[in-house]
Amino acid sequence: RLGRLDGLTAGGATGTTGADNEYGLWAGPSTTNYIKAGSGGVFIKGSEATYLKATANTIEFFDTNKKMEVTGGSIKMYADNGSTVMTEWNDATLTFGGATGNDTDGITISDGGVTCWGSANTNYVNIDSAQVTIQSSAADKCVIDADGMTLTENSQVRAIFGAITAIGSAGAAVAVDSTDDCIRISDGAVNIFQDSNNRALIDSS
Repeated sequence: RLGRLDGLTAGGATGTTGADNEYGLWAGPSTTNYIKAGSGGVFIKGSEATYLKATANTIEFFDTNKKMEVTGGSIKMYADNGSTVMTEWNDATLTFGGATGNDTDGITISDGGVTCWGSANTNYVNIDSAQVTIQSSAADKCVIDADGMTLTENSQVRAIFGAITAIGSAGAAVAVDSTDDCIRISDGAVNIFQDSNNRALIDSS
């Protein structure tokens, strides 16, 4: 039919018989399997529960509940309940496991790198252009960058692996020039420190 769609099960702006004096195009073999273009948008129905709906700003895909939505700003995919966002893709970010901004139990890809989130937003692996960070919290983490690797525990650096390697204990944080409770390895020398006055030196001499 071309023209006024009242009287069709698929007619009317709300998709029910006799609704709202809608005008447009309707074609199909049954009232649950059809194509309709009218003031309410474009519908392509394979069945009562499985269909595509396109309006001025949105394209939606349904299989009993909504499964996918495309708008000018994003693409969203939904769980079977039709309301929980499982994946979202916008101009800046691709998020798996939730909507944009999700920071638990998911993966985020953006110009800031790739982040794989654990069950808490302080628990993640992040890969960016400069470094890789593996952390269970802000106080407990491992950072790998162009200078080497730094291991932090309880907000204190316990080990540094690089041009100079320093390995410490829970007694004190370590740096590349530490002299307390640590082992320091540099080019040609290994120092084992209790403190600055008590140490063992191993070198070629």
